[in-house]
Amino acid sequence: MRIIERLAKVEGRIARAAERTGRKPSEIRILFATKYATAAQIAELARLRPSLLIGENRVQDAEEKFDELAGIIPLASFSRIEKHMIGTLQSNKAKRAVELFSCIQSVDSLPLAEKISRHAKQAGKEIEIFVEVNNGEEKKRGIRQSELSALAASIQNLPNVKLVGLMGMGIEGDESATRAFFRYLRKQATQHKLLCSMGMSNDFEIAVEEGADMVRIGSAVFKE
Repeated sequence: MRIIERLAKVEGRIARAAERTGRKPSEIRILFATKYATAAQIAELARLRPSLLIGENRVQDAEEKFDELAGIIPLASFSRIEKHMIGTLQSNKAKRAVELFSCIQSVDSLPLAEKISRHAKQAGKEIEIFVEVNNGEEKKRGIRQSELSALAASIQNLPNVKLVGLMGMGIEGDESATRAFFRYLRKQATQHKLLCSMGMSNDFEIAVEEGADMVRIGSAVFKE
């Protein structure tokens, strides 16, 4: 099955999930998680979707992949691709992340936000950020739910960064707990007037039903 066919299936599932809760499919934006995608696959997707939004997990992988991608598609097409960092960001990689991405979705502490702010100021750019919220699992990433409001308020005061959303992951194998967390994240995003990035290839329909503004799709589009 080709990418265009897998993409059509995903978009159909999003549309049906949206319709089940009275939403419009156009309200939900797809971020294509390209961790396991090749530059050639991203290029194919860029030809299908000119306003492409992609997310990479590691700075080093992004450097290599973006260099290769820039060599196989027109510069104008490459420039139109919106690039987000969605994986854990080590503080020593913050400077390069600011250079590579327009948005960092995995901010989970004030020190990291402050470092991003400093590098963005030095680069003369504003970078958008999402706060990543822990789903209640101790070993998973993200700020504790009890600390979310304080972190969000502190980030609002930093120069050269703009808090635009909350990001979270579902609980694998537990639909009930995933729905409960997604509802919580949607509520918090609404209260703080932020976007809500939640749902991946294994649970994006649940995320759409619970109010996601953005879903992060990887294997459902890129894997055979």
